[in-house]
Amino acid sequence: MNHIRHLFSNLICAFIPNRARRKMVRAKLNSPMRTYMRFIRTDAGMPDAKITTNIGFRGRNLVFNIGNKYVYKFSIRHKNTGIEQRELQITDAFRKISPIYIPKMKIIKCRGELVRRYEYIAGPRLPELTDAEFNAHYMELARTIAEFIFTIAISDPDNIKSYKSNPTATPGYMFGWWHGDICDNFMINRKTWQPTAFIDWEDAAFNNFAHIFDNQKTPRQRLFMGAVRTEYDRIWAEHTIK
Repeated sequence: MNHIRHLFSNLICAFIPNRARRKMVRAKLNSPMRTYMRFIRTDAGMPDAKITTNIGFRGRNLVFNIGNKYVYKFSIRHKNTGIEQRELQITDAFRKISPIYIPKMKIIKCRGELVRRYEYIAGPRLPELTDAEFNAHYMELARTIAEFIFTIAISDPDNIKSYKSNPTATPGYMFGWWHGDICDNFMINRKTWQPTAFIDWEDAAFNNFAHIFDNQKTPRQRLFMGAVRTEYDRIWAEHTIK
């Protein structure tokens, strides 16, 4: 049955030129969408709420938002690999440390499949700001994000040391815990122009992250991360003097 489903989805997707749209259609066709929808409505206790669907970073997950209350993440390719528990432990550890709120996460099961459920946080992300909004506020956002990066990087929580490639490594300049994808994953309050939450910790790792500041795809990201790096260097210099 799965073989036929995949064959059918490949035939349909061959006629879709847009890559992002093609990923979304393939993910939906290859997944038990009705089962997922029923499960989400039951778990959330919202039988009539609107559900929107999106595709996660690199096409790894199907992401469902129900009634702007919960977000559910179903793995598409690698199910029950331990990444769910890893993300849960990392978010729990950094929620106590982070200067920016980290939404609560819970792991639940749908027909034996581990599913990640997050509390929904409203607000636009950096790519969703207008050019005028971005140009007016990116510097103040950069200062807050630099403080966030610095605070997370120099922390070394005992309960997630096992997730470090080298458990004895210690934090340093542009070295330590790193979220993984800064520009796309913080929500913004348009009244205060401050981040309200940092989401999606699936790729968090303890490593050297200096090169990531220069490895940004869009002009907006490059401008923003350049400002973040300047602020990070200032914070690090103050930390070193102390």
